[in-house]
Amino acid sequence: MRTTTLLLLVLIRICMSMNTQPKCNQCKYFIQPMMKDDTYIGDYFGKCNKFMHIDDSNELKYRYALQARSFEYFCGKKGRLFEQKTNDTNYDIII
Repeated sequence: MRTTTLLLLVLIRICMSMNTQPKCNQCKYFIQPMMKDDTYIGDYFGKCNKFMHIDDSNELKYRYALQARSFEYFCGKKGRLFEQKTNDTNYDIII
């Protein structure tokens, strides 16, 4: 009984220490990609409304969320600029 309790406590501790970094699709700045016929195509091509840049043709472009999480000077691996999405926050981009 004592061994089972100890094993359970260790398992709980391991689960709590696992990667609990915030997900981009739960952030208020995440722009969900959609096809022109309103088909959801997954979060892989989602963009981040927090990180924009102007390209060579002077158009405003959003960085991919994956790109923002890859560099520490943007959001980084830990999602340091993450803000929880609320019900009134919803951005979509049409591909």
